[in-house]
This record gives sequence, C-alpha cells and structure tokens, in this order.
Amino acid sequence: MNRVVKLGAIVALLSLLIMPLGGCAGESFNGLQVLSTSQIPVSIKFFLVLSMAGAAFSCWTKVVRHSLIAGIGAAIALCISYYSGGEVMRVVSMKFGFYTAFLGFALIIVGSLPREMLEKATAYLKR
Repeated sequence: MNRVVKLGAIVALLSLLIMPLGGCAGESFNGLQVLSTSQIPVSIKFFLVLSMAGAAFSCWTKVVRHSLIAGIGAAIALCISYYSGGEVMRVVSMKFGFYTAFLGFALIIVGSLPREMLEKATAYLKR
C-alpha cells in the first residue's frame, strides 16, 4: 500500500472529524458537531459519514483500485454534503477543514493512480 494514500486518508479523516468544515451566521462547525446536533438534516449527515467511511476504507484496504474508488466516492460525497447543506441552511461557507479534507482525498487519488500513468504525465509536463 502506498504511503501517500495512507497519509491522504489520515489527513482527510482528521480534517472531517476535528477541523472546522463550514460556517453559518458567524459560527463554525466540525464533523463531530454536525453528527451530534439534531438541527442538521439527515441527508447532510449521511453524505458526511459516507465521506468519512471512504477515507477510513482507503487507509484500511490494501487493494489500490479500491482506495482509488473510495477516494473519488468520498470526495463526491463531501461535495454533495456541502451543496445540500447550502440549499437547506441558506448560507454555508467552506472553512479550512473542508479544503484540507479535499487535499487528503487528492492525495488518495494521486497515490492510487498506476505508476505508468504518473510517469507519462510527468514526461508530458517536462516537454
């Protein structure tokens, strides 16, 4: 298993749990606060938990293709969670934890790509 994938999964999971994900009306909230409050709709919680599960699965699995699929799915789930939150709660702004979680998912995806694909991409960029 690639160390970049594990690092990305840990960064994404910690960002989703501890760091501020979003804010509304001058207050910010992290993933644990979102899951523990009853004021936030279940659909937002569902996609946030799905995103956390994708990060945890990417750290746990040893099959590179599975971590690639889980990383892409978790990033999409986080986007759906944010956009469904914006529709329900009117104004939701992204905070630092949201961006670092996406950075973690990007590390998972890049670390899961086949080595040949990365070598071709770097050769293309060097031209």
